Amino acid sequence: MGKLSFNIDKKQVTEHEHVTVSWDCENPEQVTLTVEDGTKSIHQLPDSGSRVIEASGNADRMTLTLRAVIGGKTQEKSVTVKVKRKVLKAEKVHGAPRGSSGSRKAWFDFSKVKGWWSRTIAGLKTSWTYMPENKKLATKILGLMCAVMLLTGFVPKLFPVGLIAIIGYLTWIIVKR
Repeated sequence: MGKLSFNIDKKQVTEHEHVTVSWDCENPEQVTLTVEDGTKSIHQLPDSGSRVIEASGNADRMTLTLRAVIGGKTQEKSVTVKVKRKVLKAEKVHGAPRGSSGSRKAWFDFSKVKGWWSRTIAGLKTSWTYMPENKKLATKILGLMCAVMLLTGFVPKLFPVGLIAIIGYLTWIIVKR
């Protein structure tokens, strides 16, 4: 009967980290890997090799079972990997309590918001550059319609003005082409 070897590189991971599974079988007829981590998935494998498996975090452990049919007999090896969940920690707010003198740090960092906003604007500019003209036109019309709807939500009497703005813009597009 042929030999079956099965190894993993980690016995414990944090959710969404990877475990590398390696195996080697002598003349198998079939090799499968079953991954059970709250759900069950079965993967067909070659005679030998390695595969990276992500710990989904659906359960606190992940069981990996290698099954090989060698010479008409099934051999099986299982290992269990402990999966720790990520714990988000709240940051403490430093500074004087409200109502007292002294400065107080905000509960969020404005520089991070500014960086996020800059990256978002840069991405939108890049997207706009490569967007086809018909999609640009549709996006402009959609934006104009949203602005009209928002404005008329606050001041319903401006609805006809908004419709005239949309009609005027569309007329300008038609005449321009």
